[in-house]
Amino acid sequence: MKAGPDYSSILHGLRRGEETAVRALYHRFYRPLCYFADRILNNKQEAEDLVVETFLKLLSKKDDFNDLPSIKSFLYIAVRNACIDVLRKNQRLHQAGRELEYLTLHDEELLDNEMLRARVLQTIYEEVEKLPAKCRQVFIALYVKGKSTADVAREYHISPQTVLNQKSKAIRLLRLALYSKGLNAPILLICLFPPH
Repeated sequence: MKAGPDYSSILHGLRRGEETAVRALYHRFYRPLCYFADRILNNKQEAEDLVVETFLKLLSKKDDFNDLPSIKSFLYIAVRNACIDVLRKNQRLHQAGRELEYLTLHDEELLDNEMLRARVLQTIYEEVEKLPAKCRQVFIALYVKGKSTADVAREYHISPQTVLNQKSKAIRLLRLALYSKGLNAPILLICLFPPH
């Protein structure tokens, strides 16, 4: 399994503007933040653009942070606020309230639920990155990219049974890792990564 990154050195690197530190933070938070923003905006491209802009804001405030939790909080709050701004702008432009209705009817509770779901997804992605290489490849191909067992077998020049074995191993390892963190792994994996 891969060793986890040293976040104190990443924080110091961020303050010095080192590319490797920025990449490490981007790698850790980009996908969950995109997921979080997309759940609010229902627009994947706009969500991705907004997250990139948020990382640029992070760089301009790099000296304001003392630890990883403060960076994480900043990123999620900044993305949430930017999403709200986009929805308000869309409401003014279109005078149709589906997006704004989302905010007014469900407001903080739904946003908090989506933030929690994005954080759980982030934890799962971190655990996926720790899987053995073959398990990780198969899991990502099946659950993230949505490929079929047959397609994965062809792509990696392995038998369909090997794909199924690697899938089972990946799920078992993820279940154990998530259980050790107090998360109900089977339900989370099914909800967040429905089989295709």
